[in-house]
Amino acid sequence: MGIAWKKRWIAALAAGALALSSAGAGCKGPGPMEAMAASGESAVYVDAENGDDANAGTPDAPVRTLGRAQELARGLIEDMTGDVTVYLRGGRYMLEAPLELDVRDSGKNGFDVIWTSCEGEEAEIIGGTQITGWTLHDAEKNIWSAPAKGVIGRDFYVDGELAVRAKAETLKALEVDNLYRAVLLYPDGIPESFARPQDLEILARAAWRTYVIHVSGVSSYEEYPMLECTPESWDWTVGISEPEASEILSLENAYELLDMPGEWYLNRDEETIYYVPKEGQDMGSADAVLGRLDGMFRLNGAPEAVVEHIAFKNLAFRYTTWLEADSPRGLHLDGQPIVVLSEDGVRKHSMDYPGVLRGSYLDHITVEGCRFENLGCSAITFLNGIKNTRIAGNRAETMEGAFLY
Repeated sequence: MGIAWKKRWIAALAAGALALSSAGAGCKGPGPMEAMAASGESAVYVDAENGDDANAGTPDAPVRTLGRAQELARGLIEDMTGDVTVYLRGGRYMLEAPLELDVRDSGKNGFDVIWTSCEGEEAEIIGGTQITGWTLHDAEKNIWSAPAKGVIGRDFYVDGELAVRAKAETLKALEVDNLYRAVLLYPDGIPESFARPQDLEILARAAWRTYVIHVSGVSSYEEYPMLECTPESWDWTVGISEPEASEILSLENAYELLDMPGEWYLNRDEETIYYVPKEGQDMGSADAVLGRLDGMFRLNGAPEAVVEHIAFKNLAFRYTTWLEADSPRGLHLDGQPIVVLSEDGVRKHSMDYPGVLRGSYLDHITVEGCRFENLGCSAITFLNGIKNTRIAGNRAETMEGAFLY
């Protein structure tokens, strides 16, 4: 998202780092299948690169997508006499939408449905879209461009690192006018004009609150640039009044602000992304991913239909986004990590962040040995009715919110 409150989180819960050695004996052919049959276990095999959803989901004929693996696993659940394991071969699984799990995906008879990487391999579940086809757009400024493929995202990752939205920082406000919903800035660091001023956003801080405020236009007052803000996002702010009482942290999201290596800008109308490579980056081979989803697995339990006995082990979850600040009201963070929302014009506080794993009314859920990296959302958002749940030995790094709610 590229705003100042983005933090780098590193967590190892309950015991140590990720270990890929406990995924089981799957993915090695008929021998493990025979052993599993003798113990009552059953399995579905998935291979993002070599699988085919027309296959049976066996080690020699894996399926390709997680959605098809879910369908096959459901067929094995009803008469479980052992765990049902979904084995993911190493590689990238690009999700088109979050996978929706409900009671039909729950383990039965005291056994679990386990989603795991194959032993010694890493299955990487991706919540974004690979960006390819880069060309040099402006040789003087070293700005490259590529088709954004219709993706709308606020988080862009290049070679495993979060890129920075194009911005001007350390701005000084000359005046803040609540009546006209405008901010008058000293001209230092501000371009003379913007081709798409409606794309601009102000990141501001006041009275323990942080805001993303949408700009409707840029004009001038005498020699000073004046940012005119949308009523929906400006009227939502509290405490943005006097320059000395508030702080304009940055002005973001314009092509004209692309002036530093590692910065990017997305022109949504043209469906084009622009990026200034860092030293040593080759855009012909760069691993560039634009975050698209704000979650990957949704566990849709209810008081009368609890989702239970599901385990996620030794999986890597990467490259998501969070589009809350795109809303007309922008974004209002009251401290960290509370998002302020509104119902019928009444302010309320909410901690209902999106998460890679998200759910309510859950029982006997396990998250173990997983990596959560480069996320525009939180790692785990378990909300109401959670019991007998184990979260251990996971690692999280570079996320929009916290590890666990």
